[in-house]
Amino acid sequence: AGQGLTERQDPLHSALPMAWGVLKNRDRPGLILMLLRRAVTPEASHWIGWELSQLMDPSQDHEVLLDFARQAGVEGARLVARHLDADEPGFWKLARDLIAGWDDEEVRQGLSAPLLSGEWLGSAVPMITARITEAKALLSDPHPKVAAWAQEAVTTLEEWRRRAGRE
Repeated sequence: AGQGLTERQDPLHSALPMAWGVLKNRDRPGLILMLLRRAVTPEASHWIGWELSQLMDPSQDHEVLLDFARQAGVEGARLVARHLDADEPGFWKLARDLIAGWDDEEVRQGLSAPLLSGEWLGSAVPMITARITEAKALLSDPHPKVAAWAQEAVTTLEEWRRRAGRE
């Protein structure tokens, strides 16, 4: 009880393999919206979050993601924030807009989580430095919550960079 549907029981999951490629190519925004809408339902399967993380592109999908969050409210903003990748182009602009639009700790935490993860070869220092540069650009944002989040991000990333530099 309360576990939601398994992948085999979820009718959306069983119908998607036939149409997935077509949806991605012909109506990517529609596919993203469909997955987001499904993800906020109690019976949503875990695979939806993984698909969203793979599919969402903050630079390409900025308006679709913000429109969904506006329609779904704080739960929608939290959902979008949890599935973003800090290395994707457009992450920082979308993060700024989500923080400015929703004064919510879970939104800010969802956006902070990807700052401390990623993929790299060799040293993580170049990736971390790039993220610090992006975060510093938000320090002068006129929205106080955005500037405060950016300061926390810079502090956390600088600590990680010091540790990574020693390794």
